[in-house]
Amino acid sequence: MRKPISWYVLVVLFFFLSLGALFGGWSLMTDPSGGSIQLPLDYIHTSTSPFNDYLIPGLILFLFNGIFPLFIIYGFVKRPNISFLQRIIPFKKTHWAWTLSGILGVGLVLWIVFEIIITQMYYPPLQLPFAGLGMIIILLTLMPKVKKYFAK
Repeated sequence: MRKPISWYVLVVLFFFLSLGALFGGWSLMTDPSGGSIQLPLDYIHTSTSPFNDYLIPGLILFLFNGIFPLFIIYGFVKRPNISFLQRIIPFKKTHWAWTLSGILGVGLVLWIVFEIIITQMYYPPLQLPFAGLGMIIILLTLMPKVKKYFAK
């Protein structure tokens, strides 16, 4: 079966999400004060934040929005049979990469929601595009041609 155009769009979106998250996450891990990317500690020193600095948020960003999309790209491109993943995903009739794509989209939206809750700050120029990106990933993943492409 031929790859749908939405498959290519997803791969490009995953790649650019990964690049930004790897850079941002690495910056926060190597400088947990946030100073290297001009992110004040005041943003994370709120009554709802469990964090003292940006080390843990940076690690989460690096792994889940940086490394995880690269792993999904690998699954999209190579379509390897990883039996462990295939066993634990709830959609047994689709390749595991399809499920992880949807999980990434939902996770990205939740990341933004929790960021707003923890920082008690809504910054639309940064948060809206990433929440929108998460929703676009969800919608593209659920497109019938994409799901059919990943059907086993």
